[in-house]
Formats: sequence, structure tokens, C-alpha cells
Amino acid sequence: MSRPMFVDATQYCNWTRGIFEEMVAGGLCGVQATIAYHENFRDTVDNVVAWNWRFRQHADLIFPGRTADDLERARRTGRTAIFLGLQNPSPPALPLAHRRAADRHRRGDLQPHGLPEAGGEP
Repeated sequence: MSRPMFVDATQYCNWTRGIFEEMVAGGLCGVQATIAYHENFRDTVDNVVAWNWRFRQHADLIFPGRTADDLERARRTGRTAIFLGLQNPSPPALPLAHRRAADRHRRGDLQPHGLPEAGGEP
């Protein structure tokens, strides 16, 4: 019989190494950490930057979770996968042109300095 897999969701707290140690000791394979509750877009970006720092500083305890396979990886490596999530739709409320630029960046369609190709939409 396989062991149960424990996941905690919508956590919003003052993250510390001690909390990460407790998560690992408690056998949590995954935690969905809220990066936006009442935050605006800029504050949400700051939270992502802070999480990237935490992932580097506490790599022995946590890592960024992206798929369900990361839950098994967490169990196998004795760490906790952290899945970043939103509890509020306001952070994506940046101007449509910025969202289009971000989409183009993901597709690799941007020219230097984030400008679209000539004649393209912003």
C-alpha cells in the first residue's frame, strides 16, 4: 500500500526557515503559498522575488512546485514543493499591453527592449 501524500493549500504567513523545517518534519509534500491576497501587481511581483530568494536560501527544505510530479519528488527528496498561487484576481490587472508583451516574451516573439516586431500590436 502506498503512503498518503499530504498537501496544504492557501497558506499565507510570515515564512521562515523554522516553518519550512516544520513542514518537512510533518511530511508535507506540497504547500500552496499565497503570493497575492490583497496585494496589487507590484506587491505580487515583490512576493515572487522573495520566494525566489527563499528557494535559493532553503533549497535543502523547499523547491518550486510546478506539476503533480513534484509532489512525488518532494517525498523522494525529503523536501516540500511550494506551489505559488493567488487568492485574488487583482494582480493580473496590469494593462493589457503589458500582458500581451509578457505573452510574447513567453513565446520568444519580442524584439530587444520588449518591443514587438514592426507593425505588430503592442
